[in-house]
Parts: sequence; structure tokens; C-alpha cells
Amino acid sequence: MERLFCNKCQTEKDINLFYRRKDTRTGRTTKCKECCRATMREYHQKNKEKRNAEKKIWYQNNREFANKQVMRWRKNNPHKVREYNMKNSNYYKYKATWHQRHPEAWYCWKEYKRALKDGVVKRGDGCAICNQVCYTEAYHKDFSKPMDILWLCKRCYCHIAKELYVNREKEDETFYKNTSDYYVSI
Repeated sequence: MERLFCNKCQTEKDINLFYRRKDTRTGRTTKCKECCRATMREYHQKNKEKRNAEKKIWYQNNREFANKQVMRWRKNNPHKVREYNMKNSNYYKYKATWHQRHPEAWYCWKEYKRALKDGVVKRGDGCAICNQVCYTEAYHKDFSKPMDILWLCKRCYCHIAKELYVNREKEDETFYKNTSDYYVSI
């Protein structure tokens, strides 16, 4: 096996630990890969502003190409994207622990989804409050009764959820009394 001498760290190393370079006698650089990396790291630290300005100019001139590269990488590495998001995003941390903080709601959601998939429950054709024919979402007044479903449009669903979260202590019982006859029980 061929070995070369590194001019920077003054050690003899395997030829595979040197970068290729056509214009030299050996076809390799005079510094080993480790020393080359250290030299580049030092250069980048000393010339940080200059490098950032160069990168910015390059990105402005090659924006489409750079965005395509990023999108291609994200498409080919979804596990790394997910891992990064889980580590760096509060949203994913919140989402990952939601079912632990709300076990009743989680159980209710699972049971309702299973019943919907099995055909035990059918999605409502329109909103039970405003009578608008649209895609409806399941609203549960009581999480201990997963099949007690009120089918609402997005607007009405958000209105109820907002009122519940704003006035957690005092739920508006009159609203529920007005809508109680729209509940579907199985």
C-alpha cells in the first residue's frame, strides 16, 4: 500500500487519506484530508463576512437551481427532515405529546375514526347549526361518549372551540341546549 507524507502535520499516512489532485506528481494533495479541512475551517472563520456575501450573491443568481436542489434533497430524505423538525420545532413537540395530555380526547378520536372507517357512523351531509351543505367535522361535547357526534362546518366548529377555550371555566350551556337536538346518538 502506498503512503504519502503530509507537509502540514508532518506525518506519513495512507494515500487514501489525501485528496486527488491532477497537477501534482503523485496525483494527490500535499496535505492530508484532515489538515485540508482544518485549513478551510480556519479560512471560513477568518473570512466569515466575505463568505456570507459570496453565498448571498450566488443564491440570488441561482435561486431556482438552489430551491430545486433543496426540494430534491427534502424529497429523497424525508426521515432526516422529520427528525430535524421533531428536534427543532415546538409544534412537533406539542403534537407528539398531545395524546398524552388529553387521553380522553385521544381515545374518543380513535373510536370515532374506527367507527367511521367501519361504516358504523356516516359523515353528515351538512352543518347541524347553520344548515350549510359542506364537508363536516365531528364535534364531541363529551369525550366519554365517542359516538355522540355533532356534525359541524369548519366555521361553526371553530366558533365552538374558540368559545370553549376562551371561557373554559364557564361553558355556555345555552348554546348546548340549542344544539342538543342536533346530536346523533348510536
